[in-house]
Amino acid sequence: IDSGNFNPMPYWAKGCQLCAMNWQSTTSRELRLNKFKFMDNGGCGFIRKPAALRMPVPAPSKFENDSNLISTNTSQTDFGSNHSTPTTLLTEAMAAATASPTTGSAFVERPAPYDRLKVTVISAFQLPKPDRSEYGEIVDPYVLVFLEGPDLEINNRGEKLQTPTVEDNGMHPVWSAPDDDDHSKSSHIFSLGGTMERHYEGSMLVIKVFDTDLDVDDFLGEVMIPLPMLRAGVRCFPLYDQRTMRIPGSFVLCRVE
Repeated sequence: IDSGNFNPMPYWAKGCQLCAMNWQSTTSRELRLNKFKFMDNGGCGFIRKPAALRMPVPAPSKFENDSNLISTNTSQTDFGSNHSTPTTLLTEAMAAATASPTTGSAFVERPAPYDRLKVTVISAFQLPKPDRSEYGEIVDPYVLVFLEGPDLEINNRGEKLQTPTVEDNGMHPVWSAPDDDDHSKSSHIFSLGGTMERHYEGSMLVIKVFDTDLDVDDFLGEVMIPLPMLRAGVRCFPLYDQRTMRIPGSFVLCRVE
């Protein structure tokens, strides 16, 4: 037994309202997923379930102004032949609440508002040294961008963006200058079809920054943005360390289309 964590995303996708996490694992990827997930809704700690997991409201026409449901005679205990039994009413209400008027399915899926997401990494500012150290050589950063969601098929297909390395520049590395004709090495178009479309509201855009090293590349910072929070345009994404603590003055500039 240890203080590790499981990936909460598949459980959120199935409708679990509470997923217990071990907060002792302060740097675990799973705990970071949990913290960034609840950045949505102003960080209040509560997020509405995706539309695909919410049952639609019963159609008002089925029960509205139905005298069979409410009796003004409080002493009446016999429903009589013209009234449904409580069991029948409950069954009808549950059927109406769980059936979609168009498909008969218990859930109504809400597709992504767009079928493609293009991300272009422009530049970064004031990147820290590994482990936020004050000493060491100047970093050689590159940026890794991918989508994280309940179904990891999109990552298994290798759909990700990795920029070239900018040598000896942690203050203001640039990957996509305005006068560049070719942005193919710093941009990528992610497909949101298939399983990603079904889990759009429960997925996140992940941006990680690493320092190129001879042995193992060092982690510098990251941010995970729930897809419903994304807005088109040039966006400034603040960076966080592995304990999800904000790194002052450090961010990545991207164009979202």
